[in-house]
Amino acid sequence: MASVIENKREEINLWDILNNFLDKTRSSRTKLRKYKESVYFEATQPLSGERETIGLDTFINWWENNKQDNYWVGISGSWRTINQNLIDNVTKTIRYITSEGIGILTGGALGVDYIATEVILREGNAKEQLRIALPINRYAYMEHFTNSAIQTHTINRTQQDSLTDQMKQIDECYPEIIFDESYYNEVEFLKPENYMYREKSYHSRNGLIAYGCDGLIAFRINNSQGVKDAINKVKFMQKPIFILNDLINKNDKSIINDYELIDIPNLSEKK
Repeated sequence: MASVIENKREEINLWDILNNFLDKTRSSRTKLRKYKESVYFEATQPLSGERETIGLDTFINWWENNKQDNYWVGISGSWRTINQNLIDNVTKTIRYITSEGIGILTGGALGVDYIATEVILREGNAKEQLRIALPINRYAYMEHFTNSAIQTHTINRTQQDSLTDQMKQIDECYPEIIFDESYYNEVEFLKPENYMYREKSYHSRNGLIAYGCDGLIAFRINNSQGVKDAINKVKFMQKPIFILNDLINKNDKSIINDYELIDIPNLSEKK
Protein backbone atom coordinates (compact mmCIF):
# COMPACT_ATOMS: atom_id res chain seq x y z
CA MET A 1 0.00 0.00 0.00
CA ALA A 2 2.69 2.46 0.97
CA SER A 3 4.41 2.11 -2.39
CA VAL A 4 1.10 2.71 -4.15
CA ILE A 5 -0.04 5.73 -2.18
CA GLU A 6 3.30 7.55 -2.20
CA ASN A 7 3.20 8.15 -5.95
CA LYS A 8 0.57 10.68 -7.05
CA ARG A 9 -0.05 9.08 -10.42
CA GLU A 10 -0.35 5.63 -8.89
CA GLU A 11 -2.68 7.02 -6.21
CA ILE A 12 -5.05 8.28 -8.90
CA ASN A 13 -4.93 4.86 -10.52
CA LEU A 14 -5.70 3.27 -7.14
CA TRP A 15 -8.89 5.28 -6.77
CA ASP A 16 -9.86 4.53 -10.36
CA ILE A 17 -9.60 0.84 -9.47
CA LEU A 18 -11.63 1.44 -6.30
CA ASN A 19 -14.36 3.14 -8.32
CA ASN A 20 -14.43 0.18 -10.68
CA PHE A 21 -14.73 -2.12 -7.66
CA LEU A 22 -17.68 -0.12 -6.31
CA ASP A 23 -19.42 -0.31 -9.68
CA LYS A 24 -19.03 -4.09 -9.60
CA THR A 25 -20.27 -4.14 -6.01
CA ARG A 26 -23.47 -2.41 -7.07
CA SER A 27 -24.11 -5.04 -9.71
CA SER A 28 -22.98 -8.11 -7.76
CA ARG A 29 -26.44 -8.81 -6.33
CA THR A 30 -27.50 -10.22 -9.65
CA LYS A 31 -24.99 -13.03 -9.21
CA LEU A 32 -25.74 -16.35 -7.58
CA ARG A 33 -24.99 -16.21 -3.85
CA LYS A 34 -24.03 -19.85 -3.58
CA TYR A 35 -22.59 -21.28 -0.41
CA LYS A 36 -21.97 -24.57 1.32
CA GLU A 37 -21.81 -24.85 5.08
CA SER A 38 -19.01 -27.39 4.74
CA VAL A 39 -16.90 -24.71 3.06
CA TYR A 40 -17.59 -21.82 5.45
CA PHE A 41 -18.24 -23.44 8.77
CA GLU A 42 -15.64 -25.86 10.06
CA ALA A 43 -17.14 -28.93 11.69
CA THR A 44 -17.36 -28.82 15.47
CA GLN A 45 -18.98 -31.01 18.05
CA PRO A 46 -22.76 -30.38 18.18
CA LEU A 47 -23.79 -28.03 20.93
CA SER A 48 -26.53 -28.84 23.38
CA GLY A 49 -30.07 -27.52 23.35
CA GLU A 50 -31.46 -24.95 20.95
CA ARG A 51 -28.03 -23.72 19.92
CA GLU A 52 -27.63 -26.76 17.69
CA THR A 53 -29.77 -24.93 15.15
CA ILE A 54 -27.71 -21.74 15.19
CA GLY A 55 -25.60 -21.30 12.09
CA LEU A 56 -25.66 -19.66 8.72
CA ASP A 57 -29.47 -19.64 8.52
CA THR A 58 -29.64 -17.62 11.73
CA PHE A 59 -27.26 -15.05 10.29
CA ILE A 60 -29.18 -14.88 7.01
CA ASN A 61 -32.42 -14.17 8.86
CA TRP A 62 -30.72 -11.42 10.92
CA TRP A 63 -28.96 -9.97 7.88
CA GLU A 64 -32.02 -9.77 5.66
CA ASN A 65 -33.94 -7.96 8.41
CA ASN A 66 -31.18 -5.55 9.41
CA LYS A 67 -29.03 -4.72 6.41
CA GLN A 68 -31.08 -1.75 5.10
CA ASP A 69 -31.77 -1.29 1.41
CA ASN A 70 -28.33 -0.37 0.11
CA TYR A 71 -25.03 -1.99 -0.78
CA TRP A 72 -22.58 -3.48 1.70
CA VAL A 73 -18.81 -3.82 1.49
CA GLY A 74 -17.10 -6.37 3.69
CA ILE A 75 -13.92 -5.16 5.41
CA SER A 76 -11.11 -7.58 6.19
CA GLY A 77 -7.67 -6.63 7.40
CA SER A 78 -4.67 -7.07 9.62
CA TRP A 79 -5.02 -6.71 13.37
CA ARG A 80 -1.52 -7.68 14.48
CA THR A 81 0.48 -5.07 12.62
CA ILE A 82 -0.62 -1.52 11.89
CA ASN A 83 1.16 1.76 11.20
CA GLN A 84 0.09 5.29 10.37
CA ASN A 85 0.14 4.63 6.64
CA LEU A 86 -2.35 1.79 7.06
CA ILE A 87 -4.53 3.93 9.33
CA ASP A 88 -4.55 6.72 6.73
CA ASN A 89 -5.48 4.34 3.90
CA VAL A 90 -8.26 2.62 5.84
CA THR A 91 -9.66 6.00 6.88
CA LYS A 92 -9.67 7.42 3.34
CA THR A 93 -11.24 4.26 1.96
CA ILE A 94 -14.03 4.09 4.55
CA ARG A 95 -14.85 7.78 4.13
CA TYR A 96 -15.04 7.33 0.40
CA ILE A 97 -17.26 4.26 0.27
CA THR A 98 -19.65 5.55 2.94
CA SER A 99 -19.94 8.88 1.09
CA GLU A 100 -21.16 6.78 -1.84
CA GLY A 101 -24.06 5.53 0.30
CA ILE A 102 -22.48 2.12 0.86
CA GLY A 103 -22.38 0.45 4.28
CA ILE A 104 -19.62 -1.71 5.73
CA LEU A 105 -19.73 -5.16 7.34
CA THR A 106 -16.80 -5.92 9.65
CA GLY A 107 -15.69 -8.66 12.02
CA GLY A 108 -15.21 -6.50 15.13
CA ALA A 109 -11.46 -7.11 15.39
CA LEU A 110 -8.54 -4.90 16.33
CA GLY A 111 -6.52 -3.14 13.64
CA VAL A 112 -8.32 -2.47 10.37
CA ASP A 113 -11.79 -3.40 11.71
CA TYR A 114 -11.34 -1.16 14.74
CA ILE A 115 -10.22 1.83 12.66
CA ALA A 116 -13.01 1.42 10.09
CA THR A 117 -15.60 1.14 12.85
CA GLU A 118 -14.24 4.15 14.72
CA VAL A 119 -14.50 6.35 11.61
CA ILE A 120 -18.16 5.49 11.14
CA LEU A 121 -19.00 5.85 14.84
CA ARG A 122 -17.47 9.34 14.89
CA GLU A 123 -18.47 10.63 11.47
CA GLY A 124 -21.08 8.44 9.84
CA ASN A 125 -24.48 6.92 10.42
CA ALA A 126 -23.67 3.74 12.32
CA LYS A 127 -27.30 2.66 12.53
CA GLU A 128 -27.59 2.59 8.74
CA GLN A 129 -24.02 2.04 7.54
CA LEU A 130 -22.33 -0.31 10.01
CA ARG A 131 -22.91 -4.00 10.71
CA ILE A 132 -20.64 -6.28 12.76
CA ALA A 133 -20.48 -10.08 12.71
CA LEU A 134 -18.74 -11.57 15.75
CA PRO A 135 -17.35 -15.10 16.15
CA ILE A 136 -18.93 -15.46 19.58
CA ASN A 137 -21.40 -13.82 22.00
CA ARG A 138 -20.48 -10.11 22.35
CA TYR A 139 -19.95 -10.25 26.12
CA ALA A 140 -17.76 -13.35 25.94
CA TYR A 141 -15.91 -11.65 23.07
CA MET A 142 -15.08 -8.67 25.28
CA GLU A 143 -14.06 -11.02 28.09
CA HIS A 144 -11.72 -12.78 25.66
CA PHE A 145 -9.89 -9.51 24.96
CA THR A 146 -9.59 -8.81 28.67
CA ASN A 147 -8.14 -12.28 29.20
CA SER A 148 -5.79 -11.81 26.24
CA ALA A 149 -4.36 -8.68 27.84
CA ILE A 150 -4.23 -9.75 31.48
CA GLN A 151 -3.63 -13.50 31.36
CA THR A 152 -1.95 -14.46 28.08
CA HIS A 153 -0.50 -11.04 27.11
CA THR A 154 -1.44 -11.68 23.47
CA ILE A 155 -2.44 -8.02 23.27
CA ASN A 156 -1.68 -5.03 25.47
CA ARG A 157 -3.99 -3.08 27.77
CA THR A 158 -4.48 -0.16 25.36
CA GLN A 159 -5.66 -2.59 22.68
CA GLN A 160 -7.99 -4.29 25.16
CA ASP A 161 -9.43 -1.01 26.43
CA SER A 162 -9.92 0.43 22.94
CA LEU A 163 -11.70 -2.63 21.56
CA THR A 164 -13.90 -3.25 24.59
CA ASP A 165 -14.81 0.46 24.93
CA GLN A 166 -15.80 0.52 21.27
CA MET A 167 -17.87 -2.64 21.61
CA LYS A 168 -19.58 -1.34 24.77
CA GLN A 169 -20.49 1.88 23.00
CA ILE A 170 -22.03 -0.04 20.11
CA ASP A 171 -23.87 -2.40 22.46
CA GLU A 172 -25.30 0.58 24.33
CA CYS A 173 -26.20 2.78 21.35
CA TYR A 174 -26.74 0.38 18.43
CA PRO A 175 -27.15 -3.16 19.82
CA GLU A 176 -29.09 -4.29 16.75
CA ILE A 177 -26.12 -3.82 14.39
CA ILE A 178 -24.17 -6.66 16.04
CA PHE A 179 -24.70 -10.30 15.06
CA ASP A 180 -23.34 -12.61 17.75
CA GLU A 181 -25.64 -15.64 17.78
CA SER A 182 -22.64 -17.82 17.24
CA TYR A 183 -22.65 -21.56 16.75
CA TYR A 184 -19.56 -21.65 18.96
CA ASN A 185 -19.64 -22.21 22.69
CA GLU A 186 -18.29 -19.25 24.67
CA VAL A 187 -16.92 -21.46 27.45
CA GLU A 188 -14.79 -23.44 24.99
CA PHE A 189 -13.85 -20.27 23.12
CA LEU A 190 -12.52 -18.61 26.28
CA LYS A 191 -10.22 -21.46 27.31
CA PRO A 192 -6.66 -20.23 26.62
CA GLU A 193 -5.57 -23.62 25.28
CA ASN A 194 -8.38 -23.82 22.70
CA TYR A 195 -6.51 -21.96 19.98
CA MET A 196 -7.81 -24.14 17.14
CA TYR A 197 -11.39 -23.80 18.36
CA ARG A 198 -11.07 -20.03 18.21
CA GLU A 199 -9.50 -20.21 14.76
CA LYS A 200 -12.52 -22.18 13.50
CA SER A 201 -14.89 -19.62 14.97
CA TYR A 202 -13.00 -16.76 13.29
CA HIS A 203 -13.08 -18.60 9.95
CA SER A 204 -16.84 -19.01 10.38
CA ARG A 205 -17.09 -15.28 11.07
CA ASN A 206 -15.26 -14.70 7.77
CA GLY A 207 -17.91 -16.84 6.10
CA LEU A 208 -20.66 -14.60 7.47
CA ILE A 209 -18.95 -11.51 6.10
CA ALA A 210 -18.43 -13.22 2.74
CA TYR A 211 -22.10 -14.13 2.55
CA GLY A 212 -23.43 -10.74 3.62
CA CYS A 213 -21.20 -8.46 1.57
CA ASP A 214 -21.74 -7.32 -2.01
CA GLY A 215 -17.97 -6.95 -2.40
CA LEU A 216 -14.87 -7.21 -0.18
CA ILE A 217 -12.10 -4.72 0.53
CA ALA A 218 -9.11 -6.56 1.97
CA PHE A 219 -6.18 -4.81 3.63
CA ARG A 220 -3.75 -7.73 3.60
CA ILE A 221 -0.63 -7.00 5.64
CA ASN A 222 2.31 -9.43 5.74
CA ASN A 223 0.37 -12.12 3.91
CA SER A 224 -2.20 -12.43 6.72
CA GLN A 225 -3.78 -15.89 6.66
CA GLY A 226 -7.02 -14.65 8.21
CA VAL A 227 -7.45 -12.10 5.44
CA LYS A 228 -6.55 -14.78 2.88
CA ASP A 229 -9.35 -16.94 4.30
CA ALA A 230 -11.88 -14.12 3.85
CA ILE A 231 -10.66 -13.46 0.30
CA ASN A 232 -11.00 -17.13 -0.66
CA LYS A 233 -14.55 -17.29 0.67
CA VAL A 234 -15.60 -14.20 -1.28
CA LYS A 235 -13.91 -15.54 -4.42
CA PHE A 236 -15.92 -18.73 -4.06
CA MET A 237 -19.08 -16.63 -3.99
CA GLN A 238 -17.99 -14.85 -7.18
CA LYS A 239 -18.19 -11.37 -5.69
CA PRO A 240 -15.84 -8.46 -6.47
CA ILE A 241 -12.70 -8.08 -4.37
CA PHE A 242 -10.42 -5.07 -3.90
CA ILE A 243 -7.09 -6.07 -2.32
CA LEU A 244 -4.43 -3.77 -0.91
CA ASN A 245 -1.25 -5.67 -0.04
CA ASP A 246 1.64 -4.36 2.04
CA LEU A 247 4.64 -5.63 3.95
CA ILE A 248 5.45 -4.07 7.32
CA ASN A 249 8.64 -5.11 9.06
CA LYS A 250 7.65 -6.29 12.52
CA ASN A 251 10.69 -4.48 13.95
CA ASP A 252 9.87 -1.21 12.19
CA LYS A 253 9.63 1.78 14.54
CA SER A 254 6.51 2.93 12.65
CA ILE A 255 4.42 0.05 14.04
CA ILE A 256 1.72 1.22 16.45
CA ASN A 257 1.03 -1.10 19.38
CA ASP A 258 -0.13 1.55 21.83
CA TYR A 259 -3.70 2.30 20.72
CA GLU A 260 -3.63 5.62 22.57
CA LEU A 261 -1.24 6.72 19.82
CA ILE A 262 -3.64 5.95 16.97
CA ASP A 263 -4.21 9.13 15.00
CA ILE A 264 -7.14 8.95 12.60
CA PRO A 265 -6.64 12.00 10.36
CA ASN A 266 -9.17 14.83 10.74
CA LEU A 267 -11.40 12.69 12.92
CA SER A 268 -14.47 14.41 14.30
CA GLU A 269 -14.64 14.90 18.07
CA LYS A 270 -18.24 13.75 17.99
CA LYS A 271 -18.73 10.26 19.42
